[in-house]
Formats: sequence, structure tokens, C-alpha cells
Amino acid sequence: MKIKKQINPVKVWKWTVNLLLLICGGFTLLGFLLADEWFFQWSLIFLVPFVCVAFAPSILAMLDILFKKRDDQ
Repeated sequence: MKIKKQINPVKVWKWTVNLLLLICGGFTLLGFLLADEWFFQWSLIFLVPFVCVAFAPSILAMLDILFKKRDDQ
């Protein structure tokens, strides 16, 4: 009987967000290069939330470290 390898949900989350970020970034670049204002605006509407979600964990971790250092002093 084979033991199944555990799936790490954090890695799945990172890959999913990065893939969607890449797709939306490609659409944004395509809209910019084609000079299609409507396409560019709608791709930005989808791109901005993915950028926020992608960088939120690192920003929250940084803020957590900063406030913990202030509490210790």
C-alpha cells in the first residue's frame, strides 16, 4: 500500500495566486500594448485584488514583527 504524499495548502494557495496574478498581468499588458482602454481597465480591476492578496501575508508578517518589537521594549 502506497502512502499518499500530504498536500501543503499553503503551497497550493501560493501557486494559485501566482498563476492568477500571471494571467491577469498578461491581460493587462496585452490591453496596454493593444491600446485598448476598455480591456486594460477591466484587466486592472481583476489584477489589483490579486496583487493585494499575493503581498498581504508578507505585509502582515512585517507589521506583526514591528509591533512585537515595540511591545518588548
